[in-house]
Amino acid sequence: MTARMRWRLFVRSFFIQALWSFENMQGLGFGFCMGPWLRERCGASPPETRRALARHCEYFNTQPYMAGLAIGMACALEERVSASAAEDRPALERKLRSLKSCAAGALAAIGDSFFWGAWRPFCTVLALAIGMTTVTCGAPPWTVAVAAAGGYVLVFNTPVLILRWRGVGLGYRWQDRFAAELGRFPWQKSVKAARLAGTGLAAGCALVGLFTIMTGAPGRGAAAAAALAAGWAARAYGLTSRRLYAAVWLIGTAAAVVGFRW
Repeated sequence: MTARMRWRLFVRSFFIQALWSFENMQGLGFGFCMGPWLRERCGASPPETRRALARHCEYFNTQPYMAGLAIGMACALEERVSASAAEDRPALERKLRSLKSCAAGALAAIGDSFFWGAWRPFCTVLALAIGMTTVTCGAPPWTVAVAAAGGYVLVFNTPVLILRWRGVGLGYRWQDRFAAELGRFPWQKSVKAARLAGTGLAAGCALVGLFTIMTGAPGRGAAAAAALAAGWAARAYGLTSRRLYAAVWLIGTAAAVVGFRW
């Protein structure tokens, strides 16, 4: 795979969710991503190009940041299909569909647990820590907002962009060894590390906030500590996150209305 082709596939992978449908989910987007490769491989035979493109517009659904791995694998297998004899192609096409379906499920499970369940919460807490640090340094509000939002965007998207770019090349090299190669990466350790780091950072932010409040007004510090303990207790007894966030918002709004200032 040339660098130019890899770049085109990488750019198109950002649009895999632009053509959602209830029937095919990300299938049309996946076909769009595969377009340049299929035209290059099957350009001399337009009917074969259309058949291959229709094959990749079928049902597909995975974690979008992980889709580059599936795209690279599909490119390698399509290359094998186009180079094979006519009588061998049906079996190779069935194998491609099967591997693509299995890869979608595995990548969705890994990507959701890491990016949605671990990395996004960590980056959110990190943005909070950055905001607290800039406030402590006496920065104006707009600087605090830019620093927190910019830190979140930068840290969150760094592994996303790396994975999107490297995923195309890795999937192309792995081909039908996809499952074995994917299993060698310590995904679970990465998830646990991100969750542990986020928990520790959140605890640190809570302690710093309580210390700051208690230093200025012990009564307010005690109230904040009680509210924090009540929140943890509510979660332990099964209160959903949405209801907890709604309660915090309502209490905060009521406090602002009556003139309460932290």
